[in-house]
Amino acid sequence: MFLKIYFCVLITLFVTITSTSAKKPTVSVYYEALCYDSQQFYTKQFYPTYIKLGAYFNVDLLPYGKATHSNQTGKWVFNCQHGPNECFANTVQACVLHDEKASEEQKLKFINCVLSDSNPTYAGSKCGKESDLYWATIDTCSKTEEGANYLAQYGDRTHAVRPNISFVPTIIFNSVYNQELQNKALKNFEEVLCSQLSEPKPAECGKFV
Repeated sequence: MFLKIYFCVLITLFVTITSTSAKKPTVSVYYEALCYDSQQFYTKQFYPTYIKLGAYFNVDLLPYGKATHSNQTGKWVFNCQHGPNECFANTVQACVLHDEKASEEQKLKFINCVLSDSNPTYAGSKCGKESDLYWATIDTCSKTEEGANYLAQYGDRTHAVRPNISFVPTIIFNSVYNQELQNKALKNFEEVLCSQLSEPKPAECGKFV
């Protein structure tokens, strides 16, 4: 009898956890490291909302924006909207996002630190320390084929969005572009996120219910 009750409890917990996880929306943010609008959105809206509601949605950041890339004689060549410095800064963030030893909190804290800096291109070392990341590994990644491959992957995903991305940041919920949600998210991301969460809404969304 005890074993039956025990297994029933385990099954109930599994179903509950699976159901809760499935209800979490995925928020994809297509952005550029040196884009003022991207910096403002991330540091003023996305990251503060993540601090409050990060447990309720899946984060999907894509540092690439209005760039292009091509493979020339086996090497990736990038052209970014704000020049080579942006390509480098995007690559650094791509490496951070692929750092398997870093937690999501560390990664997002690093990106917030960089995008808050007056010179994001050269803020990596400082922000690595503030986020408790091993900067030497990230720096090496950003200057080698590894980092270029990561950035090219983000580029492929960015170019695959339909309709084509014409503004950054572009915010997409659950892989489906919605112009109305995009416009609203740029003004009040927290409110839009709360509208996408399943019932019952978390207490943090109280003022938007």
